[in-house]
Amino acid sequence: MTEDEENGTVYFYDLASGNTDRSKFMIQCPRGNEIQTLISPDAHAALIWSQNHIDKTGKSYYGEHMLQYA
Repeated sequence: MTEDEENGTVYFYDLASGNTDRSKFMIQCPRGNEIQTLISPDAHAALIWSQNHIDKTGKSYYGEHMLQYA
């Protein structure tokens, strides 16, 4: 598996502008097997929760979790 395959990336687009060629910004989710997003009602903020069910470091039985704010 390459490093790119081990990382998840969430891209955000400004659909109101009509420009879907380039993302407005992106959030890296290292080793994210599952990624969930929650967008605020006014679409000015987002929570990104990523999880990896296997912790290769052996530090956690429950895997790894990360919560990011954008």
